[in-house]
Amino acid sequence: MLRVFVLTFASVVAGAMPASSPAARQPAARTRATIDSATLEVRQIYRAIEAAIRAGALRRVDTTFQCDSEALDYQAHWYADSRGVIRRLDLGVGTDDHAEQLSFYYDSKQRLRFAFAKRGAVVGTTQEERAYYAPNRTLLARRVNWIHGPHYQFAPLAPVWDPAAWRRAACD
Repeated sequence: MLRVFVLTFASVVAGAMPASSPAARQPAARTRATIDSATLEVRQIYRAIEAAIRAGALRRVDTTFQCDSEALDYQAHWYADSRGVIRRLDLGVGTDDHAEQLSFYYDSKQRLRFAFAKRGAVVGTTQEERAYYAPNRTLLARRVNWIHGPHYQFAPLAPVWDPAAWRRAACD
């Protein structure tokens, strides 16, 4: 059974950055053209990773583990290139009243560039969230889309900056 309290999960994930940190805030002065250009680059990275997965060019690794101090199960898998660079990290998290599937996409230098969350709640709510990041960890754009159901307050998507370290820190 997959049980994770989302706020706890977000706080223990390696590299999770508080919303008050400078790199997590969006700069005030940014033109629409600059944002569109930057998100276009991120979309190209996303498409290249998805194509490499379909072509079998990235190796998939699966893991499930439980922390000793808590009855929490974590399920994850990631895709790494031939150099061992993680290009996509997928996490399944949830509580008694909702579940989330999170995907984090990294460029060839293993810098987070895109994050996607698909969420559902027992009250019938379905939501998607997309976050686009610059190489320097600046949030370029965040889009939240209610798909169906009543309003359910999900926690914002917390970035996983270092996919190689997230598992070590999850049980700290």
